[in-house]
Amino acid sequence: MLLHRMTLRPSRIAALALTGSLLLLSACSDDEALGRADPTTAPPPQGVTMSVEDLPDKLSSNPGDKLFRFRVAGAGGYAVADLGVIVRFGVGTPYTMRQLVLADENENGKLDPGESVTVLEGSANAFSEAYLGQDADIELGRYGPGDPVGGTRIATGRWRAQN
Repeated sequence: MLLHRMTLRPSRIAALALTGSLLLLSACSDDEALGRADPTTAPPPQGVTMSVEDLPDKLSSNPGDKLFRFRVAGAGGYAVADLGVIVRFGVGTPYTMRQLVLADENENGKLDPGESVTVLEGSANAFSEAYLGQDADIELGRYGPGDPVGGTRIATGRWRAQN
């Protein structure tokens, strides 16, 4: 798209508008115009799957709940410090969880196939007993140096909050 290859300064836009040469551009966000991936719409890599399991711990109205555990298959080698998990119940507000506990079997600090990650609620209470029995969309993303603003989607899954 032409917008990706040029920068229009306000003075150039005004000049184009005055000459009648301004073309209508397709509606897109600043992130799309800059080529940044949106982890909520960008497809995950082919062959990467995510399995999600509820934990026996109860959701509470206090922060720090253990939410769920997941495993990734088909890819690996992701530095845990760069990972985040977006949790969205229905059309509600998405929450990005960055407190992840890796069961690091080979002790390399990276999420490898077969290893599990437990997602913690963190210091703010995002979810309570009100979410019990509801399904959430889960998106695992990488938010490290070199990734686009908004992260790179790795895998998606579903979580039913049962406890």
